[in-house]
Amino acid sequence: MAYPLKQQFGSDAVSKIIIFVTVALVGLILVAILLLSSFITIPNRQIYESQFQFVDIKDLTTHVGSTGVGKTRSASYSTTTQSRMNLERSRRGYTTPTLVLLHDVMQGWSSYSHIISQLVDDFSLVYPDLRGHNYTVAVGKKKSSSLETIRDDIIDLIQFKLLQQPVILVGHGLSGVALYVLARDKPELFNKAEIMGIITINAPHYQAYKTVVRSSADQQAKSAYISELFAMRKTETLASLSPDDLFKMFKINTTAVRTQDFINSWSQQSRLNALDWIFDNYKIKEETSSFESFEWTFENSSRNLTVTTPTLMIWGNQNQVYSKETLEASMDYFSDLRIKELRGSYNLLFEEPTQIAQAIREFVFKLLH
Repeated sequence: MAYPLKQQFGSDAVSKIIIFVTVALVGLILVAILLLSSFITIPNRQIYESQFQFVDIKDLTTHVGSTGVGKTRSASYSTTTQSRMNLERSRRGYTTPTLVLLHDVMQGWSSYSHIISQLVDDFSLVYPDLRGHNYTVAVGKKKSSSLETIRDDIIDLIQFKLLQQPVILVGHGLSGVALYVLARDKPELFNKAEIMGIITINAPHYQAYKTVVRSSADQQAKSAYISELFAMRKTETLASLSPDDLFKMFKINTTAVRTQDFINSWSQQSRLNALDWIFDNYKIKEETSSFESFEWTFENSSRNLTVTTPTLMIWGNQNQVYSKETLEASMDYFSDLRIKELRGSYNLLFEEPTQIAQAIREFVFKLLH
């Protein structure tokens, strides 16, 4: 005959059994969670602490931030104990490369803030405000902001004692185009001991853009902001541009940027200085706003246009600044190119930081091998 547990063992014994079973189940659940965390990638939500300084590099007082491997950071949320790349790197004795994060026109170091939080445990990270932007100011006679000048600024920065080589350069938009100019003009710097590779985000090859914008109505429509700016300069109305106007014109993710006190904190003169990146690099027929005879100011057709250094090109497939045709045309100008298309717009840095960070890790992991 079956009896209830309380009749068989007594109420105290049953209570102890229930407590034991509950504790055992909780323990098993915790063990399962710990085991699963080894295989599941949890979005990185690091709270990192940047170290900022002003450094005098030739004619610039450059505002530079840094963090990452070997830097002190504040408390953070745990993701995984160590990424696969970190583990492999430590086993094989590779040197951790420094990633130099270069922002686009009308932006600043903080446009990479979401990416920095994703990569803070994997790399040493350096992120300057570039010429004419945010806190970086030119000293003495003002130079042109042509991409050849930006190229020289990048060289000066990576050769400055602040950085430890090897270096991987990451450029968004026009900064990415500047990296192609750097690779064209200074191929001797690109090797595994100095500059290991290039990563660009929504940055077509300059020759591909030139070819496409001359004939493609789609690309001309996407580039209309350039002719608008030239027209405003001609009528001397640039000073009337508000931060909101610039956000709209440059297709900047307004919500993400506003949370970082971005262009709103700039002086009017700073905004005008940043616009020199447009006027000092693009040549169009201002009287007709035509792109049919478009030229880059820095171009020298006698030079080799092919980028030979390993390059990762990350591209938003809903890009509102560059057409898919410019991406396809760019493929002809690289000898070692990998393309990662992501679902998103020109604002991929804000929209898909986790996927961008993972693409960067995979690219660097392959370079180290």
